[in-house]
Amino acid sequence: MHTITLKSDNDFFNMLNDMVKSLDTNRSDLLYRSY
Repeated sequence: MHTITLKSDNDFFNMLNDMVKSLDTNRSDLLYRSY
């Protein structure tokens, strides 16, 4: 059952996006260092 409100969904996706962005940044840093 999906009872989360739209606003909470947006907050959740924003949090996920932030996590993915930071992961991407970390991955880029690691790749850059490995060269």
